[in-house]
Amino acid sequence: MRRAARLLLATAIAFYAAAMLAWLAAPLGFPAEIARHATPHLAGGGVLLAGAAFVLSGWRTALAPAVPAAFLLWVWLDTGFAAPDASAEGPSLTVAAFNAHGSTDAMARAAAWAQAERVDVIALSEVETATPDQLRALFPGLPHLLYDTETVDFPGERFTTRIALLSVRPIEAIGDGAEESNPGYERPALLARLEAEAGALTLAVAHPYPPRTPGAVERRRAMFQDLARTLDGEPRFLVLGDLNASVWSPDFAYLPGRRAGDPRFITTFPSWLNHGGLVLDHILIGDGLTVKRAEAGPDLGSDHRPVLAEFAMAKTIER
Repeated sequence: MRRAARLLLATAIAFYAAAMLAWLAAPLGFPAEIARHATPHLAGGGVLLAGAAFVLSGWRTALAPAVPAAFLLWVWLDTGFAAPDASAEGPSLTVAAFNAHGSTDAMARAAAWAQAERVDVIALSEVETATPDQLRALFPGLPHLLYDTETVDFPGERFTTRIALLSVRPIEAIGDGAEESNPGYERPALLARLEAEAGALTLAVAHPYPPRTPGAVERRRAMFQDLARTLDGEPRFLVLGDLNASVWSPDFAYLPGRRAGDPRFITTFPSWLNHGGLVLDHILIGDGLTVKRAEAGPDLGSDHRPVLAEFAMAKTIER
């Protein structure tokens, strides 16, 4: 029995080593990039594996998974984000982002949730089943709407994807902020200006490809880089949506701003997991905003949970 257990342990350590090699090779792109999404899972798995190795084979064998697990734990603990400060002063704005996964029922639940949370702005992605008029009817408290759609020729499939931005205040479209050079890989993006109580705010809504192919990773990276160039020099901005990237993805560093709220202890995908899943949905902020609260919302019937953040906006911006 002990021999079989040691053989199983050796196999597990070999698989863990392969996963760590993929994690280290993530900057090379697909498929290694996917390993970065599982950074906390690999850290926890390494700790458990080190404990099993210590019991079965002693401390020398336990070092094999313990060392990389300790490194990943440090990466996880060192994750950067904009921490909420409930005492922040200034006019406030509450925003949310939600991937509805094409479900009208999920959109209706999101409307009720947004009303209960007094959301001022909500970004929706994958709203294929709702027309602009239907969205206005679902969100009567957010009467101002921008809507973008693209027919996407993804390798092996063709589909239409739509995103929407609804606001309690008037919003003006100022471009998509993510001009992609390869039209076969286009994904919709919205860039808008909102006149808030404390002044103008730039909103960027994006929904790039999931990293399922090398081309998809390249297009996501291009979108992130384009958004960073577009928002360069903007002190008050928000980037929000299902970004199909965790904070540990190499490409996440291309995005402008800081993530609102701690992403280490929440799950946004899949929605049925309260903890232990992936964090793919984000709200990022420029330096002219202070986070008052940030959280993941409830399961609303999609495969993603929404994210919500409340901000204090300074009336003057230091440059």
